[in-house]
Amino acid sequence: MNKKDYDNSDIIKRFLNNCVATGLGERRIEKYTQHLRWLDEEIGVEFDKATRDDIEKLVVKIHQNKKWSEYTKYDYKVAIKKFYKWFNGGEDCHPVARWIKTKISKCNQKLPEDLLTEEEVKKLVEFAPTIRDKAYIITLYETGCRNGEMLNIKLKQVSFESQGTVLRVHGKTGSRRVMVITSTPYLRDWINNHPYKNDPSAFLWIMADGEQLTQAGSSALLKRVAKRAKVTRKVNPHNFRHTRATHLANHLTEAQMKQYLGWTQGSDMAAVYVHLSGRDTDDAILEMNGVKKEKKITSKLRSRNCMRCGEINKSTSKFCDKCGAILDINTAVDFEKQKKDEKDILHMFIEKIVEENPEMAGKALASFPKDMLKKLKNL
Repeated sequence: MNKKDYDNSDIIKRFLNNCVATGLGERRIEKYTQHLRWLDEEIGVEFDKATRDDIEKLVVKIHQNKKWSEYTKYDYKVAIKKFYKWFNGGEDCHPVARWIKTKISKCNQKLPEDLLTEEEVKKLVEFAPTIRDKAYIITLYETGCRNGEMLNIKLKQVSFESQGTVLRVHGKTGSRRVMVITSTPYLRDWINNHPYKNDPSAFLWIMADGEQLTQAGSSALLKRVAKRAKVTRKVNPHNFRHTRATHLANHLTEAQMKQYLGWTQGSDMAAVYVHLSGRDTDDAILEMNGVKKEKKITSKLRSRNCMRCGEINKSTSKFCDKCGAILDINTAVDFEKQKKDEKDILHMFIEKIVEENPEMAGKALASFPKDMLKKLKNL
C-alpha cells in the first residue's frame, strides 16, 4: 500500500478516550484499537470525510476476507457503527454507517461440524506442555467464558468447594457465579504452582514474565497446542465458547444457559444453540417412534471422583491424587492381573524348590513364622 496522505490518529485517540471515559472495559477498548487501525489502513480517507461509498467498500473488504470468521467480521462492523455513533454525537449512528447490519445471519453461524468434539478438547489438554496451559484450556472450555472474562479472573475470584470450584466472573451482563467440576484438579495444580499464589489480587492467568496473559498470548497458546495435538478444526477462544454452548444445550434449560454463559434474559442466543444441538427435535422424533431415550452421562472429560476419599481427580487419572486409590476399572483389572501373575510366578518358584530339594524346603518352611506360613497358604 502507498504511503497514506491522510491522518486519522487524532480522531481515533479522541474516540478511544471517550471509550475510557464512558467506562468501557480494557479488553473492549483493546479490540476497538485493533479494529480501527485496520480500518484506518483500508479506508483511504479521513474518517470524518468518509462517504457512504467509502464505508460500503470497507464492508465489502470485511465480507470478502476468507481468513476471518463470521464473528470477527461482526466485530469489525460493530466497531464501525460504534465509531460513527460517537462521531454523530452518541445518540444515533451517522448516516454513512447507519445502514450496516451487525446481526449474524443464522445461515452463517457455526455448524456442528465446525465445533470441537470432547475428544479433541481432551487431546488438547493432554498435549498442552505446562500445567498452566492444561488448566487454561480445560477451564476455557468448561466455563464457556468469553476470553476477556477468563483473562481478567484474579486468584481471589477462585473458590475451591467440596464438590467443585466456583469462579466469580465479571462480564458484559455484570458478575456471575460459574461452577466447574472437570477443571477443579487442573486449577488446583496450577494455583499450587502459581508464582503469586499468596497474592489474592494476582491474575489467575499470567505469562512467564509474571504479567497478565493477553488476548494475543492466549490465542498463540491455543494455536501451538493445536499444532502439537494435530487438531485441525479452528482452535480459538470463540470456538471454545460456541462448542461449550452447544454441548450445554443438551443438558440445560435456556434460562440456565443464559445465566451460566452470561447472556441477558432477553437474548436469543440460548435458543440458537438449542437449535444447533438438535436436542428438542431429536427428543420429539424419538418419542414419536416410541423410543425411550436413555439419560446417560458419557462425557469424555468427566472428572473421576474417588470412592474412598471423595477427591475430584482429572479425567485421565488412574489413581487418586490424594489417597492413591484406583479410579479406573481398566487399571484395577490390570493391577489384579499383575498380582495374579506375581502369585503364579511365586508358586512356580516354591514348587521348583520343593521338587529339587524337598529336605531343604522342609527345613526352610519349619523356620518361617506362623503368620508368614498362613499368608503363603492363602496365595
